[in-house]
Amino acid sequence: MNQQKYQPNQIIDPKVIKELRDKLDLKQSEMAEIIGCNRSELSLIENGKLIPDWLERFIRLSRLMSQAGYSWEDVIMKFPEPTTPRASEQSAEYQYK
Repeated sequence: MNQQKYQPNQIIDPKVIKELRDKLDLKQSEMAEIIGCNRSELSLIENGKLIPDWLERFIRLSRLMSQAGYSWEDVIMKFPEPTTPRASEQSAEYQYK
């Protein structure tokens, strides 16, 4: 995974990621599973030592949307629970419907 170390005045304030997890009363392992990373990676993100490429892309897209006057609610009409397992979770018998 392409990763870079956090630099001051960079894309995210890592404290907000931890505040979000605390506000939702999630353990690092629980939030990591929800967002699709591992617990140690989330720890590095929360401590400002890592910005994963997926987070950087998400933030850049969010900024572009904001500049154009769009929000995520404009793009994603409903917020369904993910129903397709990740490739690592799929069994040999799993078939897409």
